Amino acid sequence: MVVGEDALIARCQWHKRENVVSYLAKERQDEFRRKLQAAYSEPSYDLAKKELAKIRIELRQINESAVGSLDEGLEETLLLQQLGMFEKLGKSFKTTNCIENVNRGLEQYTSRVSFE
Repeated sequence: MVVGEDALIARCQWHKRENVVSYLAKERQDEFRRKLQAAYSEPSYDLAKKELAKIRIELRQINESAVGSLDEGLEETLLLQQLGMFEKLGKSFKTTNCIENVNRGLEQYTSRVSFE
């Protein structure tokens, strides 16, 4: 599907958090899960990004792969904050699970459709 240059892409904050902590030792995962969750809960783009930058500095001392995971697609995880919509839509759309559930349901009906 082609959506054009003006399409905005959002990435799932929940999946980002879990991907980052998966690189850490078990005993550090809950600590960083909480820190990442707190940063992503900031409604302000600037504050969220500032908190994530602090976490990035901490992670750099522990695990470079976790840093790489955090960096990859970071801006897309902050789309709701960038648009000033986090307070209205953050509870529903900071994770892609609701969208993925709809897509899975649609796939049940459309997977048998042939366009030939």
